[in-house]
Amino acid sequence: MSATFLAGLSDDCGGVADHVTTCYGALPAVGIAAVAVIAGGGALAVAVAIPLIRALSGLQLPNFDPPQHGAFAPAGANVVVQQLGADAANALLDHMSGAEVTNLLRQLGADRLRSLAAKFGGDVLKHYGPEFFTRYEGVTADTMSHLLTNDGIQKGKIKGCHDMATFQAVLNGRGQIVNTVAHPSVPGVVRYEYKLFKRNSDGSFVVDASGQPQLKDGLASQKTVIDGLAADTDAWQDRFNHIADESIRSKNMPKEAAGGPFTGAAGGLDGSGYIREFLIKTIFVDF
Repeated sequence: MSATFLAGLSDDCGGVADHVTTCYGALPAVGIAAVAVIAGGGALAVAVAIPLIRALSGLQLPNFDPPQHGAFAPAGANVVVQQLGADAANALLDHMSGAEVTNLLRQLGADRLRSLAAKFGGDVLKHYGPEFFTRYEGVTADTMSHLLTNDGIQKGKIKGCHDMATFQAVLNGRGQIVNTVAHPSVPGVVRYEYKLFKRNSDGSFVVDASGQPQLKDGLASQKTVIDGLAADTDAWQDRFNHIADESIRSKNMPKEAAGGPFTGAAGGLDGSGYIREFLIKTIFVDF
């Protein structure tokens, strides 16, 4: 590890001794000697000499446990350590440069970056970068609204309506359920296979000899619904956010603005969703 990592000093000073003098005030002779030892001694010298300088010179150098991950470019490290703490800083610096961490800190703020570092770790934060986490909000109230709302029929499929009662009401008079598959371990989660009724060019139903409307030909459409979703939105939003978090941890979720589909699993649930412009547009239980 570079000796210039001393106490997370910033990169706008010259040599180590000049650096400490400029940033922390004049050093007594013994302090200068100790800094010289650090400049040639590597990580061990840093660990031993920081308390020595503090004791001999009276300098208020920040406490810091040197990370165990090789050389580090010290850009903004003083700010990183002071605002994030040594543990979070080290976790991030295991996977990215000081300049990258400083950039994340500037764009996300200390509290959010500390939280993200604890949740995802430095490797994931480096993979997704600052733009993703600046704009990403997870499964939001808008996402849940899409799950609950009837977005109409498009290309022969009912859009939205992942609440069981809502879907049944929308399908009533427009088609029928032809098969029902219950989730193997989560009560109330069901996959319906359904077909809509055929229509004539004037919009009326195609009927058989007895006057009953006829179902469309071909494969049935599928819709995963949740019994009581509308009444338990907050709890399901939390479950879906855990699924999205796992998708991020596995680097499955697209990181570009163009987005795309993603999958994840958490709490005994597999989920699929779609993200665009860093916003989750839809998510549902998949089984």
